[in-house]
Amino acid sequence: MSLRKIIKACSQVGFVILFANVISFGQKKEFTAEQVRKDMTILNKKLLRFHPAPFTYIDSVTHQSRFLEAYNNITDSLNTQEAFDVISPILTDVKDLHTSAGMPKDWSKKQKKQLPLFYREFDGAYYISYNCSSDTTLLRGIQVLKIEDKPISDLVYQARSFYATDNDNDVSKRYYSVVRLPNILNRMMPITDSMKVEFRYVKADSVFVKYIKTEEPKQIAKVFKLRYPKLLRKNFDYEILDSLNKIAKLDITTFSEKGKLLNINQRKFKKKLQAKMKQIEKDTIQTLILDLRGNGGGSIVNISRLVGYFAKEKYKMLDSMAVKKKAFLSVFPLYGIIAPVVGRVYFNKKRDEFFVDMGDKKAKNKPTKKHHFDGELYVMGDGGTYSASVYTISLLQELGLATYLGDRAGGTRWGSFAGKWHKGALPNTKVQYRIPYFKIAHYLPNTAQSSLFIEPDVQLKHTWGDFLRFEDSYMKQAVELINAEKE
Repeated sequence: MSLRKIIKACSQVGFVILFANVISFGQKKEFTAEQVRKDMTILNKKLLRFHPAPFTYIDSVTHQSRFLEAYNNITDSLNTQEAFDVISPILTDVKDLHTSAGMPKDWSKKQKKQLPLFYREFDGAYYISYNCSSDTTLLRGIQVLKIEDKPISDLVYQARSFYATDNDNDVSKRYYSVVRLPNILNRMMPITDSMKVEFRYVKADSVFVKYIKTEEPKQIAKVFKLRYPKLLRKNFDYEILDSLNKIAKLDITTFSEKGKLLNINQRKFKKKLQAKMKQIEKDTIQTLILDLRGNGGGSIVNISRLVGYFAKEKYKMLDSMAVKKKAFLSVFPLYGIIAPVVGRVYFNKKRDEFFVDMGDKKAKNKPTKKHHFDGELYVMGDGGTYSASVYTISLLQELGLATYLGDRAGGTRWGSFAGKWHKGALPNTKVQYRIPYFKIAHYLPNTAQSSLFIEPDVQLKHTWGDFLRFEDSYMKQAVELINAEKE
């Protein structure tokens, strides 16, 4: 199992391309000012050409002003990190998690080691959550004060600027900056063979320093599996939480299942979901908790498959879907021969600069009769819940089917910029970019305007005692809430 899967399983993080305001570590100057300016111009043109609505959360005047200021301030040659620092805000200023920049692939390949510690925040302080280092004396609950003499609070604060969350969703920024800190520390300081870390024993109130050996991601993943095997969340994990009151939870950590053969149209996801719903029916579960924490999205086709097991009647999913006319042939290229024709069948309306699919004219999405769940439904999420996960929650709430527990979700209720992306690397600096083609608006006639983000019906909190005992505070509180409502 890769480190990416380990982190996703234990800390509920979905896939996201990272971007950063990084500092120089004495790298040689690789790019002339003219080369960087050319890449900036190319990327800005791509953003305006392909992104369906880049100025949803920032106005065009502010964007252009920032672009020109950065462009004109380049007076000398830059190294890779400095160039990235100048270029990436062209995309991150859009304030959309689906619109992002990434360091060049060659640079990323050279970053072979990481500090093998993971963290949890309590009241502005940071503590060891998982220790995958060779030093087994570092236990959960020991406070981390500094890394290489830099306060960890400053590093986390700096990391928050790395994430262009939807409309600057602060809950999502806090989530990613802590959970992904091991992965992005190399954007803030050199990763050496061993690193100085300052700790504090909480009870004894004593401070001590250790030099922690850095490890490659594969080794970190291996150690995690050995030390914390019961803490790995896998897609479709199912557990009965209260056998007397028939309460269970089903983990959906991603809306995409990879398969080498015969996984056409996400058949693997469909089969796994069907098997779990069959088991839920067999166990006569009365209350189900769908755990979408850290689910960063996936295939849209699987949203209706999941919602269908809870829907009471036919329902609509899509209000509209738009693509810019200028981007149309990039999405449906001429060399595909039939692709542009098929594209215009779906996007058959013209609205200003867009081709538009006007969405579901009729309620065509049907409830799934076999293994249908008719009990009480709760959905759990947090700042890492995004994209297809938010789409799912918004539909369930629109249909009056679920109570949302946890923390504010990462994405916006109305919809997102997603579906397919214009991706590549800039010609000079090789900075990677990812720009969505589609604007997808969810069909929410009753709840679309209720709030920009999906806020919890019941806010849940991590507690210190549960943390030390390796217990899931969110799930414990959810079960207590459900049982209290049954009384």
